[in-house]
Amino acid sequence: MTAATALRCRLDLLRSDADGAVSAFAVPADDPVFSGHYPGFPVLPGVMLVEAADRTVRAWAEPGAAHTLAAMSRCRFLRPVYPGERLTVEIAVTRVPDGLRVKASAGTSAGKVAEIRLTYRTTDVEEGSR
Repeated sequence: MTAATALRCRLDLLRSDADGAVSAFAVPADDPVFSGHYPGFPVLPGVMLVEAADRTVRAWAEPGAAHTLAAMSRCRFLRPVYPGERLTVEIAVTRVPDGLRVKASAGTSAGKVAEIRLTYRTTDVEEGSR
């Protein structure tokens, strides 16, 4: 995947608090990410679900901190996401000494589509720019 194939849909942050957030994405049926995946049977590439979780973490994050995605310890796809479906992503965030641990769950009106676990390293923006 190249940067040109990133999800072009807008993230709507539905809820955000100290412990996590919920976001929603309306994935347009004509989004270029469906091109070639798969011809005649388009489904959202699984990496886009990881991107949706990451975008939710970044929308949740407090100003003044830089979060670098360091690891993905779990990525389980449960069912496909089809063109035009609305995707909801819920994250639960646990702060650890050097960053964040995130449990993400993605779903559509048809049910849960993915379970994802991400780890982020966190640095203070001023510290990271020295």
